[in-house]
Amino acid sequence: EIHMPIYSHNDTITSLNQNFPGRQGNALAAIHRNSRLSAEVVSAARTLRAEESGAVLYLSSATGFATTLPPPALGLEFTFVIGATPNTSGNHTIVTSGSANIIQGNSFISPDAIGVAADPADSINLVASSTVTGDEVQVHSDGTNWYVKAFASLAAAVTFTKV
Repeated sequence: EIHMPIYSHNDTITSLNQNFPGRQGNALAAIHRNSRLSAEVVSAARTLRAEESGAVLYLSSATGFATTLPPPALGLEFTFVIGATPNTSGNHTIVTSGSANIIQGNSFISPDAIGVAADPADSINLVASSTVTGDEVQVHSDGTNWYVKAFASLAAAVTFTKV
């Protein structure tokens, strides 16, 4: 059994790796498990950092924008929710940092619509005028790929794009 001290969100992966040499794969998971989840309303393009793992991001802008994921690392996870202002002009996209086709998973649509599987892709697209407040995308990493579960009301709301 490993006893890990509790670290705050501000602790770095480096300090965890120094305290637990040889267990780098667990460092990010330790940060996530032992810290409060953060939430943020996002209305412009941004690049996420590994230390933000566990964050819930409310995408709230009528104009679509891109959010770039950090490089995959074991235990990283993010949740994206269409906020109070759904996009009506341009897609919100969630993209990989290296334009690599490393996003895999599925979208789950309301019972009367058909979901879409992500055949290794680089971009998750939350389609303008098809998303509604509350549609959600969750991404998790195993250190190599990003795995997606998307929940939407309309079939056309979530698509996946390869580079």
